[in-house]
This record gives sequence, structure tokens and C-alpha cells, in this order.
Amino acid sequence: ETQDEIEIRLSDTKIRFVVTADDVALHKPHPDTFLLVAQRLGVAPDGCLVFEDTGIGAQAGEAAGMQVCMVKEGKPVGLTY
Repeated sequence: ETQDEIEIRLSDTKIRFVVTADDVALHKPHPDTFLLVAQRLGVAPDGCLVFEDTGIGAQAGEAAGMQVCMVKEGKPVGLTY
């Protein structure tokens, strides 16, 4: 999908923007993607919670100074229901 197609599809949601690897020079495991999201939200990185399903994504979130919650099969890892 193009950025325009994504924005049209998300226009009826509460999602204000989309950040992808194409928006930064350094991709995961570097923190740039998550730092850009925090910047666009106007939130300090230490006020963010990252939900990730990959090790390199978790590494990127931690490198950004954010809290990280690993997700497996759609559920947070380490929590009981």
C-alpha cells in the first residue's frame, strides 16, 4: 500500500499518523523509528510503551529509552489472564 492508501484507510480511526522503516535512515535495532513516533506524538520517550513481537524491535524500543512489552500470538508475554 502507498502512504496515501494507508491514510485513507485509517481516516476513520483514532490513528493520527503512520511511521515505517522508510521514514528513518537507521532501522531496527536502532531506536530511530520509535524516537520519531515519540517526537510526532509530542511525548518523551520514557513516557512511551512499545508492544513488540521481535527481539530486534524490543532492542530498538529499549535503546530509545522506552518501556517494552513483548507480544506473542497477540498476547503480552509474561502476563496471566
